[in-house]
Amino acid sequence: MKIFKYITILTIGLVAFACSDDDNPTAEDHFMAQPIPQIPVDTDYIVGSPYVSFQWNSAVPETPSAGNYDSQYGDPTAYALHVDQALKGGIDYFFFDLRSAVKITEHNTDKAFIAKLQSASNAASMKFAISYNFGALGLKDSNRIEDAGKVDAFINDFELMLPYMQQANYMKINGKAVVQIERGEELYANDNAAVYAQLRAHMAGLGQELYIIATQRSWSPPARYEFRYVGGVDAVTGIEYNRNNLTNYDRYIMLHKMLEVNWTYQRDWFADNGLQFVPNISPSINPQIRNSRSTDWAIVKDPQYFSDMCNVARVGTGTDKLVILDSFNDWNYGTQIEAATSYGEAYLDILKKEFKVK
Repeated sequence: MKIFKYITILTIGLVAFACSDDDNPTAEDHFMAQPIPQIPVDTDYIVGSPYVSFQWNSAVPETPSAGNYDSQYGDPTAYALHVDQALKGGIDYFFFDLRSAVKITEHNTDKAFIAKLQSASNAASMKFAISYNFGALGLKDSNRIEDAGKVDAFINDFELMLPYMQQANYMKINGKAVVQIERGEELYANDNAAVYAQLRAHMAGLGQELYIIATQRSWSPPARYEFRYVGGVDAVTGIEYNRNNLTNYDRYIMLHKMLEVNWTYQRDWFADNGLQFVPNISPSINPQIRNSRSTDWAIVKDPQYFSDMCNVARVGTGTDKLVILDSFNDWNYGTQIEAATSYGEAYLDILKKEFKVK
């Protein structure tokens, strides 16, 4: 027993000696305390941005330099100014929403909006791509696209995009027409890769290859929906990172670092599985515009904040160097980068500086 007691005392002493203050973890050892790498702008990044259709909310606190244009049905005069702004700011292309032709009225409304904008005097100098909404297909886990008999309707929606893709100012990457699929994780299928293969074969037969960017919920682990994407799409982007759960104060005050950790992991995971990750950034957000009772934190426009956000995007982007800006003109959420009477073209200038070599 004495031997056992002496051994125990000796062990405790050795542990106490080994655990000096120098070996104890400190706040600086936490991963959130590590600095964000600064990535130099030594190449041009491809920046896309949604150009949204909306009705003006009277609570919008700022005024566009272009005035309160017809944002719901399309305003060619204002769009001509927006094209000039976007090109000055280094935006490579706009996304235009297009809903499924299964609900033909909605589909035609979106087509009319696009046609109005494309009638602007300088529209041909600005590239665009389609952001496809398949919600009208009515898919859910208990009603998957094959079982619902909606594969042909899905493919037909892309065939209806072909006239856009054949325009000289449609956005292409390596000759492939860019299409964003909204809420890609909700494209319920028994075999997503097979559905995408069928789509690609059909479009290739019509002479057009596709570069498909699927969106998914922000903060989602990349492997959560891997069966929806791997072997099917080209790239994945999370949406609305600054709109999601900003009631969480930690996420609000440490958003840049949390995004850097999140996006670095996603970039590497998707790369290992043959996909690109596309960071989605915003200069600001004001949830109280749409809901005065919102308890989400507002992110006010601040040049340093936006520059830091752009750097985080450069950290997280894949080898194709794609970035999505949310948004060019979503004034009702306060995420717009469009020129205003209050801040001028300041954020367009920052965007250009952060993503273009010249």
